[in-house]
Amino acid sequence: MSAEAPESASDGAGGPPATGDAAVDDALAGLAELDAVPVTEHHDHLARAHEVLRTALEAGPGGEPPTGGH
Repeated sequence: MSAEAPESASDGAGGPPATGDAAVDDALAGLAELDAVPVTEHHDHLARAHEVLRTALEAGPGGEPPTGGH
């Protein structure tokens, strides 16, 4: 049985919903604060968030990377 965060859960400060994955939660929180970052730094913040989210999606539920066996 997997433990999923309720859709309405958040960090209590009006931030993005909590996912239960600390790396994903940090990436989403960084995106929520993007308007406070100079525009010249947006690309770096977006690229970091993209990498974290892509890695989490590739790992799938439970955080285990997919096996390469065909």
